[in-house]
Amino acid sequence: MDFQKQNEYLKQIGISTIKDDFFRYTFYHVVNAFRGVLDPGRFDLMTFFKKEDGNQGFLEILNGKKRFSSLFENNFFVLYLLLIPVFLFAILKVFLFSYALIFNRYSFYLNYIIMLFFYCILITGPINCSRFMMPLQGIIFVFCIVGINSYYKKKNINASQN
Repeated sequence: MDFQKQNEYLKQIGISTIKDDFFRYTFYHVVNAFRGVLDPGRFDLMTFFKKEDGNQGFLEILNGKKRFSSLFENNFFVLYLLLIPVFLFAILKVFLFSYALIFNRYSFYLNYIIMLFFYCILITGPINCSRFMMPLQGIIFVFCIVGINSYYKKKNINASQN
């Protein structure tokens, strides 16, 4: 099968699968798009050290194809330890970003940037990962700083009222 026929075949399979179960796929697409925000970059790190063979990913564990203990059966434990602080920092960034969105008012231009940010996350869908989130890190850090700033402003206002 040549490339064009293979591409057309895969396109038809993808479209028919989405049409057959639209709501379930939409849920899968959105959940995995936002799961990519927390991705610590295991695949990228393993590829950097030339240890990636496509068989040791977290998606296989999350999709029930492998046991969680399979992560520790190889010699990559030290690499996984490096990812723990990265993952915890990603959780902190999501918390601060959410705090900034909830407790602040924004101008039209900042609302546009926020919509663009969420569009970029949603468009990547199930393949969202750390390398797709890299261009958005500047936006995330700005909103994290806004979240920290609004937290301390609120804390200072409450302290001055007491």
